[in-house]
Parts: sequence; C-alpha cells; structure tokens
Amino acid sequence: MNKPKIRKSLFIGLGGTGASTLLALKKRFFEVYGHIDGQDGVPRFAQFLAFDTDAPGTRKLNFQNVQNTSLGIERDVRFEPSEVIGVQAPNVKEFIQDVDNEELYNYWMPLDNENLLKGLNNLDEGAGQVRLFGRLAYHWNARKIATTLKGAINDILLAGNPDEDFEPLEAGGFKPLDVYIVSSLAGGTGSGMFLDVAMKVRQILKEEMTNTGGVQIQGYFVLPDIFSLELNKGEALRVTPNAAGALLDLDFFQGFMPAAYTKNLKGAEAGLWNPDNEEGLQDPLLEDKDADAITVQYLGGEQTRIVDAPFDRIFLINNQNANGGTYKKIADLCASVSKGIFASTNEMSTGLRSKDDNTKGAFTFDNKNGWVGSIGVSEMVFSVPEVQKHLSLRALEFGLNELLKDSGDLTSFAQGLMQDLKLVEEGETAEIVSGLLSGVTPPSCFLPEDLYKTCSNEHQRIANELPDLVKQIVGRKSAKETEALNSLTAGFNKLPANGLAASIPSFYEEFDAQLAKSQQELAQDAKSAEEEIKLELEAIGELEDTIMSIASDNMVVRLMKKGELQGAAGEWTESMDRFVKKSLEKTAITAAAELVSSLRSKCMELSREYKENSRVLNTLKDKVSEKLMARRSAGQSSYSPNAFTINLHAETMEDPNFTREIDWDLKRLFEELQSIQSDSGIEVNDAMKSKTIENLSGITSQSEGTSAVTKWLLENAPTNNEQIEGTVAGRTLVDLLRRSEPLLGMNKAGISADNDRTPLETILKDSTSFLICVPDKTSLDEIEKNLTRLLPDNDFKVVVVPDQQDRVAIFKRQLGAPPVAITGAKRYMRAYEKQHDERAGDVFHVNYHWYEAMKSVNHNLEQGGSSTKEHGMRSWLYAILMGDVVYDEAKKHWTVKSSFYPIGSKNFTSEKRSEIFEEIMDEKEIAEGFANKWRAVLDSEGDSFMAARLRTVLSPPSSSDGGETDGGALSLMNYVVQPHINPYYKTISPENPEGSAYNRYPECRDLLHEEMKLLPGLCNEFGVKL
Repeated sequence: MNKPKIRKSLFIGLGGTGASTLLALKKRFFEVYGHIDGQDGVPRFAQFLAFDTDAPGTRKLNFQNVQNTSLGIERDVRFEPSEVIGVQAPNVKEFIQDVDNEELYNYWMPLDNENLLKGLNNLDEGAGQVRLFGRLAYHWNARKIATTLKGAINDILLAGNPDEDFEPLEAGGFKPLDVYIVSSLAGGTGSGMFLDVAMKVRQILKEEMTNTGGVQIQGYFVLPDIFSLELNKGEALRVTPNAAGALLDLDFFQGFMPAAYTKNLKGAEAGLWNPDNEEGLQDPLLEDKDADAITVQYLGGEQTRIVDAPFDRIFLINNQNANGGTYKKIADLCASVSKGIFASTNEMSTGLRSKDDNTKGAFTFDNKNGWVGSIGVSEMVFSVPEVQKHLSLRALEFGLNELLKDSGDLTSFAQGLMQDLKLVEEGETAEIVSGLLSGVTPPSCFLPEDLYKTCSNEHQRIANELPDLVKQIVGRKSAKETEALNSLTAGFNKLPANGLAASIPSFYEEFDAQLAKSQQELAQDAKSAEEEIKLELEAIGELEDTIMSIASDNMVVRLMKKGELQGAAGEWTESMDRFVKKSLEKTAITAAAELVSSLRSKCMELSREYKENSRVLNTLKDKVSEKLMARRSAGQSSYSPNAFTINLHAETMEDPNFTREIDWDLKRLFEELQSIQSDSGIEVNDAMKSKTIENLSGITSQSEGTSAVTKWLLENAPTNNEQIEGTVAGRTLVDLLRRSEPLLGMNKAGISADNDRTPLETILKDSTSFLICVPDKTSLDEIEKNLTRLLPDNDFKVVVVPDQQDRVAIFKRQLGAPPVAITGAKRYMRAYEKQHDERAGDVFHVNYHWYEAMKSVNHNLEQGGSSTKEHGMRSWLYAILMGDVVYDEAKKHWTVKSSFYPIGSKNFTSEKRSEIFEEIMDEKEIAEGFANKWRAVLDSEGDSFMAARLRTVLSPPSSSDGGETDGGALSLMNYVVQPHINPYYKTISPENPEGSAYNRYPECRDLLHEEMKLLPGLCNEFGVKL
C-alpha cells in the first residue's frame, strides 16, 4: 500500500484566529488520514505551534466526535500541550517602566505615553487589540519563541524514517520545507508579532539548512471585515485600523532590499537602510555594518538579523469573494483557510509550486512589489456516512414519534387480556375462583346411622381433610399467578405498534383498573362466604346436639324419634356439605384476592417502569430532533449549506418519501431501545446503531471501486452530443467554479505593470491556478473532459486524492497584485487616518522606529510612483463632488472656494478647469484641505453620502440642463455631459461647429479622461455599480 506523501511543514498559528485555523487543519488531517502515531493523523515531519497571549486553558479549543469514515473511527481533536505556547508577559508594565530597563524598549515603544500604557498590566488575557502589545509579548518571550521554533524545525528536518506512516513529498530531488504562518491582521496578538515570527523563522532556516531553495514561508492573513460582523461596535473599534497598520508594515518589509524606496532615493534619504545612518532602521543597541541587513534586538539578548523579505507567499483572506459569496462566522472562515492550507501540503499541490515560482517577483507596479495573493475553496460533496447518519436520525425521530403517539382508549385491550387470563370476577362470573376450585374434590359428608352418637368426630374427620384441599388451591393459585405475571409482562404485545411506548403505561393502568373491579368483587364474595360459613357452623352445631341427644337416649325414645333423628342427620349432611364447599370457596376467594393484589402490584411496577421508559424515549426524541435541527441549521442537509459548498447528497438526505416507504418493525425497535437503556437514559449514537435503524438508513450509493460523488458525476454527465453547459453536472460545475472565487476583492481598474504596462486584470488571470481534487481516475477523466470546455483559457490541474472519496474540491489561487488593488484598502486607511494619533497613544504599528522610517519615505499602500498624482486627482474629484470647485455660468470661469486657499493668497479663476487643477497640484495645502474635509464628511455621514454624490454625477443630466438621457443608467459618459462638470459640452463656435464634448480645450479633455479613469475605482470602493 502506498503511503500518503506530505510536504515537510511547520504550521504556526498566532492569536485566536491562527489557533482556530490550525485546529481546523488538524481536524482535516484526522478526517483524511485518521489516527496515526497518536497525532490525529499528522505525520511526525509536520508540526503545529499555536502562540497566544491568553493564559493557558483560556481558549477551549477542540472538535468533538470527529469521524474518519474510511477507517470507521471517531475521536475528539485538540492540541497537544506541547503545541500550545503561551507568550504571556506578567508584570510587564512595572518592568518596562523601571529606568534600568528603559533602553530595551524606549527606542521602539515610547514609554512616556501614558495613554498608550494605561491599558497595559499583565499580558495574559490577550493583547487588547493593541498591535504594539502583541509585539511586546514577542519581545518579552523572544528567547522562548526562538527556542520553540528552532526545536520544531529541527524535529521536522530529522523526521522521516522508513517506518513512517507517511512519506515526505519530494520536489526537484530534495524534500522541501514549508512554513505556514496564520493570523488575523485585525487583533493585537497575531497582528502584533507576525512579522517578528516570520523574520525569526527565516533566520533559523538559513542557519539550519544548507539548501533553502525549497523553503517557502507562506502567510495566511485574515482581514478585518468578518470581525466587524461578530464583534459589537466597541469591540470592533480597532480591528480596521489595526489591519491598515499591519498592511502598511507588511508592504514595507515585502519591498525589502533592494527596495523600491531605495532605488530612486537621493541625498540623505539614500541612507535609510544604512546602519551608519542614525535615522535608519538599524536598532541603536547594535552595530551591524552590513548595509544589506537589519538586526533587531530583543529582551534577553535575543537577536534577529533580517536579510530578506519575511514572506515568500502571502494570501490575504476576506470574508467575501467577488461573486458575493460570504462567510458570516469566524470559525467557518478559519475552516475554509485550513482547507486551502491542507491542499498545499500534499500531493494535491503538485504543479502549483512551479506556477507560484513563475509569478514570484515577476511584476512591480510603480516600483511596488505585487505580493498580494488570495485563495478560494469550494467543494461539492456526496458523503455516504453523512447521508447514513442523517437518515438514521430521521428514521429514529420518525420511529420515536410513532412509538410515542397517543393510541386512544385501551379498555378493550385490558378487558381482552383479563378474559384471556380468566381473571374476571363479576356477578355470576367468577373465573379466578372457579379456576382455583376446578379439580378439587370435597370430602364425603354423609352421616351413617352407626355414627350418630359420634357425629362430632365425623365433623372433625371432614375438617381434617380440608388442609390438603387448601394446599391444592394455594398451589393452583401460585401456578395461576406465575402464568398471569408472565402474560402480564408481555401483555403489551396485543397493543398496536403505533403509540406503543406511550400506550404501555396507560395499558397497565387500565388493566389495574380491571383488576380492581375483580378485587372489589372478591372482597364482597369473601364477606358473603364468611357469613355463610358462620351460619352453617351454627346449624351444624345445633344439629349435632340434636342427633347425639336422640342417639344417646333409650331405645323407646330412639324409636319414637327415629324420623326426627334421620331428618336431623340428613340436614347435618347437607349443611356439612355446604360448609365444606363454602370453606373451600372462601379459601379460593382469599387466594384469588392475593393473586389479584400481586398482579396489581406488578401492574403499578410495570406502569412506573414504562412511564420512565416513555420519559427516556421522549428525551431521546428531543435530542434526536435537536441534532437534526442543528444539522439543518448548519446546512448539513442543504444543497448549499454556505456560499462555498454544494451538498450533492442533500436531496437524498431530505427525501420526503424516505419515512413514508419504511416497512417498520416498531416493536423490534422498541425492544432494542429498551435493551440499551441505562440509568442515564439512551444516547443518540447508541440508538442510531440499533439493527432496526441501521437497516432502515442503509443506502447503496457506492458500487465497487466507485465513490458516490463519481457515481453522481456519471449519472448526470452529458449524453451523446449533449452540451456540458446544459446538463446538471455542467451547471453544478459552473456553480462550483463560481463559488471558488478567491476571498479577496480586487480593484483592477487603472493598475498596470511597470515593465510592459500589462493590466493587473491580465496578470491576475494569468497567475490564476485551479487545483481540482477528485476521488478516483474515473472522476478525473470526467472532470477534465468537462473543464476543458468550461475553462478553455485557464490553467487547471486535476489530481486524484484517494483519501478524499466523498468530494470534488476546487482550490483557486491568484498571486501578484499590489496592495493598492485590495478592495477595502482605502476604507481601511480612512479608519486608520481617523484613529491614528501618536499623541493620544492610538497607534497601529508594532515599532515606532520602523514607523518613523516609513514616514520618512511617505510610505503608503498606494502605487509608489504615481501616488502623489493619484492623491492629487482624488483630491480634485473630492472638490468636484463636494462643490468646492465650481463653474460660474454667468462669468464663464472656474473658481475654488476661498476657505481652502492659504491665508493672504488671492482666489484663482480661469476659463479652463485644467488650470484650476494645476493650481491645486501646486498648492498642497489646498489639496490636503479637500482630502481632510472629505474624510470628515465621510466620518460623519458614512459611505452612503459618497455613493449618493457619485450617483448624481453618473446619472443622466436633466433635459432642462440640455443634456441627453439614457434611461437612467449610471455611466461614465453621463459624467462627461454634466453641465457643471463639462460646460464645454455642446458649445457651438466657428472653431467647433458641432459642439464637440472635448475638442475645444484638449488639456481639459485629457483631464476629464484622467477623472474617468479614477471613477470606476471610487464606485467600486463605495458600492456604486456602473
């Protein structure tokens, strides 16, 4: 059997988001590979490290009841203690405020800022969404972190003996090592230390490996938007500016030497990276004369020497893709990221690496590196175990509902069992007593003449024979009781199966009521028999006195009273016969009453027992219903449980005919459930394993060698000359491709590469990779055939992943964009600019020293070479949209509102709007005034205000203004024909008899073109669709 091949990998999670993603990744390893080496299906040459400032045990991270369906095993997945590394900093505030320790911090973290430090005490409950505190936690624990990282890397490099359950995946003749660093950019811990961690990893790899050609450090970073959905307004206040600060820091270091900023710097600025320059990035505690390096000093003498960009690949992840697919929960997004990482660790990733290498560093955009990438993951799943589990729950719920429904009046069933057991005692019917007396022969009570004198002795003889007869009756009672009790215990077999569990307690209560009637009848009979026996004994006594008196007299008297004597003897015989029979009847009545009493006690016991059983089954039913509700709420039985998954098995799971077509053996189910009931009740999983449920929920979705998803593809594939696009399979694949769009919106308009001006849209298209993972060769052939038609112009690779039999997964990656292209980047920066206040202590960077270096070169996320021009153009557009640059129709000239001019200067007017634009470009105070005013308006009015202004200038002008209309659609041409924006439109003159929109002033025409280039980006930023 071939061993799975896995890349040597170190997975590093920072903060809560990083830890959650890593645990989801461990869960995926277990689901695919099972429990191997006690590490949740993870090879020894893959290591997990979760760093967090929360105290150990604060985050309860685990996945319960995770299944590996191929091996048929289930277990909880959690981190091992060695995989969770606390980076708390106890008593850190007192330490850093000690003047003896000041030099260790003051150069990068100003200690005189009380606003910054007032929230700092012990760093053991997170970093409070302060990135500087996250970096402080790294600083405090630098030696511990470095030791942990080095140990893990060495363990990975040394692992991989021949007995290993996995094989290291080779590439180019050597076994590469990948390091994955996962974090959000929005919090404090991960966002505060991710750069330091990456730089330290880079240094360790260079020190420990002779050949780092196969090494990649990849960053997977979550942007802030999803946190704004889950956190309240106060909690989310810092997440967006944190992300902006992190992106600025990241962009700064990804442009590392020879950096774009150093290429064209002159004079003093050229020394920015020179360690001899006091204003440069060299930490003041050290002297590193290597102009191509930065050395960073940490607490305890730990150092990191930076000689290259921290990351080889960076994937930014937002919660929404370009097609509107959205994650609303952080946990779901973390799970998606984990799947993307998982795909890059094993044989699925073969072929992607070469494309990544071709893309790396291939393009710059106005001297800024295109380092931004993103991933998208979509899956279509047909999971037989999930179907079986769901149908088991449905069958169990339905069966329990049937067992627990009300079956109506049970009197006839109770009366029927009474009759069957011959327990009826009512009126002339005395079935129990008659049954006990049946076969009991009373002694002869005839009194012969020679016994007249001693008739009392004859009385005694008869009385002496009665105990043996009583024993017979008692024996019969015992046998009857055993028979009745046995029949009573199984008496519910006569009940209908529907409502059986609910009926049994009621049945025994009704049977007890019938027994109570017999008991009452027996009590009356016993009383009557007692009275009759008493009367007979009195009569017998009197008769015996008479008989013995006459029989003892002289012969004359005996002869004279012979008739009387014989009459008395006859009466004695009759009375004694009645006495014997009534005595035996009384004995039988007493025995019957005891029997009935015993049966009633048993009825009450059984009723209590089955009431408890009914309660347990009701509880079980509620649990099953809750599980089904939870599964449905989570989308597990929905065709589209989220925007990124298609459940092919949904129709089977929720087939309405499933329960209608069940041939139920409800009584067997009831008995099976009874057999597994314990003092604590019945567990749902145990109930689902009952033979009845297993037989009902079993489905035949897999034939030999064919997975269920492959079978679905074949059943829904095109037939003959049918077009793939018109088939169920084709439509589903198109939908799946759409769902795989990367989780990062891109504003591509107006961005092109430096070398050949290739548009960013073309670059991203060329860099896009589709990795499609299928379960077997049959599905591979089918998918490849279909995708050749559906993706004729895209690079895709289909690979067989035999360990994932239940799904087809698509992983889409894009690489090579500059940070200015990130949708939302400008929004992030607005939040950053609004809140960033060094004097107030609201800072969103991890190192003041680095931050000062950024400021010295005017570092920003926008395109380097054209950023000034673009800033000016944006300011110009703000002025136009806000009405701060206006056209005076009467005077036929343009002017700027005076409030934006420097004090003492003269207002400028011109017939040409281009001259006004040039003035604004020359007067930075004016441009900045426009930008500041616009930021203030956005802060108070929100994005909808800007959207409304854009819609106004992009809508058709009214006919009263002389413009043309196009039915109300928003378009760039409407902008051109707005009279207050382009008053030259339809201007008729001898030089321009047609009234052309542009030709009167070419420089104004060119300015309008530049404005139109910027408008699509603004529209995209503020949600206005052209």
